Amino acid sequence: MQSRQSGRTFVIALAVAGAVILAMQFDPVGRISYAIEKGQLQANSEALAGVQQLSQVFRMVGKTVKPAVVKVINLPDPPPGEQKESEEDSPGDRGPSGRPEDMQDFLRRFFEGGPGEMPFELRQRPGRPRRSPGVGGIGSGVIIDAAKGYVLTNNHVIDGAGSLAVVLSDGRRVRSEHVKVIGTDKLTDLAVIQIETDRLHEVPFGDSSNAEVGDYVLAVGNPFGLEGSLSAGIISAKGRSRMGLTGYEDFIQTDASINPGNSGGPLVNIRGEIIGINTAIPTRTGTYNGFGFAIPGNLAKRVSDRLINEGKVVRGYLGVEIRSLNPGEGVKVYLLDNDDGVLIEAVYRDTPAAKADLASGDVVLSMDGVPIKSVEDLQNRVAFTRPDTTVKFEILRNGERQTVKVEIGEQPEGFFPRQASGDALRRQELDQPESAAVTNERLGITVETLSSRSARRYNLDEQDEGAVITQVKPGSEAESLGLRPGDLVTAIVIEGKRQAILSAEDFAERVTPETLGNGLNLIVRTRHGSRHLFLQFD
Repeated sequence: MQSRQSGRTFVIALAVAGAVILAMQFDPVGRISYAIEKGQLQANSEALAGVQQLSQVFRMVGKTVKPAVVKVINLPDPPPGEQKESEEDSPGDRGPSGRPEDMQDFLRRFFEGGPGEMPFELRQRPGRPRRSPGVGGIGSGVIIDAAKGYVLTNNHVIDGAGSLAVVLSDGRRVRSEHVKVIGTDKLTDLAVIQIETDRLHEVPFGDSSNAEVGDYVLAVGNPFGLEGSLSAGIISAKGRSRMGLTGYEDFIQTDASINPGNSGGPLVNIRGEIIGINTAIPTRTGTYNGFGFAIPGNLAKRVSDRLINEGKVVRGYLGVEIRSLNPGEGVKVYLLDNDDGVLIEAVYRDTPAAKADLASGDVVLSMDGVPIKSVEDLQNRVAFTRPDTTVKFEILRNGERQTVKVEIGEQPEGFFPRQASGDALRRQELDQPESAAVTNERLGITVETLSSRSARRYNLDEQDEGAVITQVKPGSEAESLGLRPGDLVTAIVIEGKRQAILSAEDFAERVTPETLGNGLNLIVRTRHGSRHLFLQFD
């Protein structure tokens, strides 16, 4: 009995041992874990292969574009009595092995602190003539026509040059006598020069309107004089404007590294096509600060074509002061489906707009059937319309859509798109008797009907009509809007309808808590021109 039980125990032990051995050989959990790990490693390998493919794309684009990117050397005329710096002693001869601090390009651009260039002084070598402040240095350019030697660059790269020299990617130098300025355009900060030499390469333009935020881009240029530098990034934003850098702004923002000396070089897509011209960096140090700005390729191509064919850019002109609609203004004041459109604040005398009977308060919705969404949109479309061309504007006037034909004029010499003018047409209203002063506590202003006495007091035209502001409460909404005594309220727009304000009584009747709650436009003539103030208070 005992031996039989021992035999059973032995058999059971053998069975357990066998099961353990089998489990060790056929461990399903282990096999599953191994499969997962192997799959992860394979996926990682495939991902790395994808990265390698992207690296190869960047490499191919660099090899394609870099031969067409040049270094542009700006050699200023010396002050009277000083010797002109020779081309042999210029920064362009030192090449990429030179000391970067000796090759600092002080044609960098800032938007902080207002428009214009804020150059820094180039460090001087012993015995070297001192440059005139703000002139000279190194920039970049891109060859856009190899057969004719046309090079596109920034205007600020060549501005103020006594002479120009160009260094090609293969090290060949084009001396100043073989470099010619074809044309410059300060309002877009673009310029075209021509070089006389052979064996050139060019880069084609792409369609910058098809570029999207998130697309890979590469910036090519000569930062700090270091030739053929390539940096990669993405488009981080489009349509950047109102920075005071140029007259016409529609910048592409990129995080591809751009530094002093990159100005005028191309921003290209992964097909090796120009979609921008690198122009500006926001910086407090003079070097890359995380992002930069490029002029869109489509704009650059338009301007360069006109500079090449005509030597200058002749722009169209309308003759109005305009602003974009504020959020909610289009829907609540003008009863539109959205806030697209541009409001005409004033019309200048004897201009195409005046001759076509466009008026202050009109909202421009489209031009030749193309929707107008912003001030920059309308400015750019008008500017690149040939003078004497008749266009159709769809406008909103007094709640009704109308089509107005305008023959575009030629932009006056020295015109700058954002400079307001004091000769805006003044609206003519009807005479009304004087009335008592009226105070609007919500706005914090007191108005009275314009009289001969108040007109003289505030230096206004006695023929004008409206409610003149006589007091502005400190800390009020009116003060925050920049209103001052002497400003003249002439009209109001409610639910798309424009109504004249001819007296203090009109003002009190129409500017109420209810209309302010629904949203209205207050049209005020100030010392600096007409303003349309969108007001809405809960």
